[in-house]
Amino acid sequence: MVAEFNLTGDSLRVALSRRGFQVMGVPLPGSTAEIRELGMRLRAFSPHAAVLLQELPEPVQLVSAMRTLAELREHRWLLLTGTPPGPEWGGGLASGASAVMSLTTSLETLAAALSRLCRGESVMSQADRDALIEEWMESSASRRALMDRLTTLTPRELEVLQELRAGRTVTEIAETGGVTIGTVRSQVKAILRKLDVSSQLAAVAVLQHATSLGHDEGLAPGPSAASEQE
Repeated sequence: MVAEFNLTGDSLRVALSRRGFQVMGVPLPGSTAEIRELGMRLRAFSPHAAVLLQELPEPVQLVSAMRTLAELREHRWLLLTGTPPGPEWGGGLASGASAVMSLTTSLETLAAALSRLCRGESVMSQADRDALIEEWMESSASRRALMDRLTTLTPRELEVLQELRAGRTVTEIAETGGVTIGTVRSQVKAILRKLDVSSQLAAVAVLQHATSLGHDEGLAPGPSAASEQE
């Protein structure tokens, strides 16, 4: 299970373990190097299936999830997402997920789906997969353009952009990340170049616009399967 091991991730890992799954918890990768490290760990562990938990319906989280899936598509992935069914599910499937399910799914249904995936069986029908991927490919040009621009950023650059959106200064970001101010300034320059904007404010606006598009289309977090009482 690849997840942020907060309350949701921890609860889900424990719940699946109680249902007979041998679960190895791995933190979400935050950089290209960490994705490569995750790939090595997965090859060593050789899991029957892998779960990627994308808890929040945020464009940055979706981009990070799709990048991880695309880089490690040789594994059987279940993308467990807080984003409601729609084009974003198709994006996960197009990136390499074998199946996508909602965090609102009951634990019993989730466990049954994982059992099928571990046996190499289909969890989603081909018709449903094709429809969602087609919906992703045909989604609004403005959202696709914004998502494509955000996808060019590395995981660390996405994190820095989120920090900028939260109102933190370059100095504060450097102190929090344990790096030099010069390193963060270089990352900001790369963000501006990749997003084809000339200021930090404009870069933040790109992320904000992508987020607002998602909210306009009903991307609101729902209750987590991990919170379900047993």
